[in-house]
Amino acid sequence: MDDLKRITIPSPCHQSWQQMTPDGQGRHCLHCCKTVVDFSKMNSDEVIGHLANQTNVCGRFAEHQLTTINRQLNDQNLTRTNNWKKWLVAAGVLGAAMLNRAAAQSIPANPAATQQNPASKPPSFPLGKIEIIDSSRYTKITGRVIGADDKLPLPGVSIGIKGTLAGTVTDNNGCFTLKVPWAMPVLVARYIGYTTQEVSVQPATSQPVPISLTLSPQIMGDIVIIKRPFYTRWYNRLIRRPVHKLFHPKKAA
Repeated sequence: MDDLKRITIPSPCHQSWQQMTPDGQGRHCLHCCKTVVDFSKMNSDEVIGHLANQTNVCGRFAEHQLTTINRQLNDQNLTRTNNWKKWLVAAGVLGAAMLNRAAAQSIPANPAATQQNPASKPPSFPLGKIEIIDSSRYTKITGRVIGADDKLPLPGVSIGIKGTLAGTVTDNNGCFTLKVPWAMPVLVARYIGYTTQEVSVQPATSQPVPISLTLSPQIMGDIVIIKRPFYTRWYNRLIRRPVHKLFHPKKAA
């Protein structure tokens, strides 16, 4: 995973994804006779892990997904570059602490200074207004999320109330249940590979709230995988990874 430096699609393909036939992790393109891997529903770690040992891959990404992945790769590189600086600073701080401790031990103790002050500071307590949440101000609503293209249910969609931290996810049938305030709330539906959608609902309704998500703009084509220099990859494999496993062993399941 840490061998990659950057991934790009210099020449995007304009073939129709819908006209391709399903094939394994993606679809088969009759124009170039290749399998186009669908990365649009993968997170950055999954994409990087898939491309780590690949050389000739044609893929499909969601809009801005390449930018997010390359930013993560760049952040990982900066972290590794600054590791030696952190170790140097830590060594300096440890050395200074040891010198200060040795100097403190050489100074004779003052009995008067070690006596505790009888007038200790009383404990403090937080003060504030207590808000009592009235359950009668909330009601439950149900809904179902489907894809706008194929009309199939979407499981695992994140459903939240705009402006709050409250939320839930859809089940295998794309259905959800959520407690919302009586005031007209705005639901926010988020799903990887689809455009985020906001829906205003009436809490008083007993009918399920229908939400239809559309696929986000895609970019598709041959992926150019830029790897790190040869000596960096061998350092990661022979030194960095074994040392990391030595100090960070995986817990037994």
